[in-house]
Amino acid sequence: MQIDDPVETAPRSNQAGWVLAIVIATTALTGLSMSIMVVTFPAIKADFPDATTAQLSWINNLFTIVSAAVLIPAGVLADRAGRKRMVMIGTVLFTIGSVVGGLAPEPGWIMVGRTVQALGAAAYGPAGTALLISAFAADRLPSAIGIWAVVSGVSSAAGPSIGGVIVDHGGWQWAFWINLPICLFVLAFGPFMLRETARDRTRKLPDPLGVALVMATTSVITLAIVQSKTSPGWNWLGWKTLACFGIGAALLAWFISACHRSANPLLRLEMFRSPQLRYGSLGVLFTGVGFYAVNWAFVQHTVNVWHWDIARAGLATCPVALTSGISAVMSSRAGNRFGQRPFMITGALGVIAGCVYLWFAMGDTPSLAVVLFGGSLLGIASGLVMPAFISTTLFGVPANQHSVGSSINFMAQRTSATLGSALAITFVAGSVGSQGLHDAIIVGVVGAIGAIVLTFMLDRPQQRARANARLEPSAASA
Repeated sequence: MQIDDPVETAPRSNQAGWVLAIVIATTALTGLSMSIMVVTFPAIKADFPDATTAQLSWINNLFTIVSAAVLIPAGVLADRAGRKRMVMIGTVLFTIGSVVGGLAPEPGWIMVGRTVQALGAAAYGPAGTALLISAFAADRLPSAIGIWAVVSGVSSAAGPSIGGVIVDHGGWQWAFWINLPICLFVLAFGPFMLRETARDRTRKLPDPLGVALVMATTSVITLAIVQSKTSPGWNWLGWKTLACFGIGAALLAWFISACHRSANPLLRLEMFRSPQLRYGSLGVLFTGVGFYAVNWAFVQHTVNVWHWDIARAGLATCPVALTSGISAVMSSRAGNRFGQRPFMITGALGVIAGCVYLWFAMGDTPSLAVVLFGGSLLGIASGLVMPAFISTTLFGVPANQHSVGSSINFMAQRTSATLGSALAITFVAGSVGSQGLHDAIIVGVVGAIGAIVLTFMLDRPQQRARANARLEPSAASA
């Protein structure tokens, strides 16, 4: 294997904190961007009255669709070009996308800005995680990963709260401008505090067909979900919707077949021999779909049904972010000692309890107490289960495949955000009273039940060691 630029692969111990801070900053950029658009829809609609619900949905979902499609190629490119280099390139792209979005004169340009942001997030995401893993000694790595997972979850949960305040006072453009201080921090300190990794020139970029198939699959399924209720002639059992689902299933099967046949596939399916990666990533997907569906509908219910302004709706959802952060920090530390499974089960059961409470308590009559208690319950529970699955997924792959393994993790998060928010948008559009919220709550309960089932399918340490041993030969030849 030919390695160019043999530089030090792990930063000195006094630089590990800087690496963590920079990776946390980029993680916060992604988390905020995945959820902050939820509260911008009324303001965008006010500035562009001709914008349709479907267009607003694509403004929200383009980020997750595009980033999910290119995450794995970006992880491989990070190994070829250098992980520090990819972090810096990705941050520059994200900065450009934020400026384009903030200056957008029409919805089409907002979509362009979101697309460029997505490319940037895909570039720095896997590379930053791999740098983080290499920066810490084995005894400190679980804590660093726990902090990273907490920021990933909390930043997503905090998007509506932060967005509600800044959009109400400054307009929807501030959903883009808020990114710039974080981008400048990374651009200012990243060149000096990050150390470049050795570059593997023998690694080839994955089959481009796989990239196209991933994007096409996600887009077609999202189209079916969004259009099923927001456009004339579409419904859940309509031929257009069913055709899109059928095409999406066929494209997914084609993608899997292409990965089997290609000498250099987008996704090496043998990696999923690891139960930690296989069931952990599915756990991220299930819990993410449920969380984004409920959280999106939760915010929109306060605006559409209770007629709260955006700032009040955003502030009312602060308990989701605050309590999820507290529970995630506490559980990540304990999980490193006692294992993640107890927190997965407890968190999933808590999500179900929170959903049941919101179903019966959050009706047509506004109630701040209901929002505070229900949001806190949902936040505590999601802070237990989501970081646990994220950590499990990252530790389910060999060390020399962390870039690609983290790409799969990010891909699961992006896909869950796309599907969860698309479902919520569909449920809320045209619904009367609490019906849209109730439909989203059902998704949340189903996701939590799926997470519980997956928890019992995770392997034990001995099985994990055997799975990793089977992966090592293919890793060495990759």
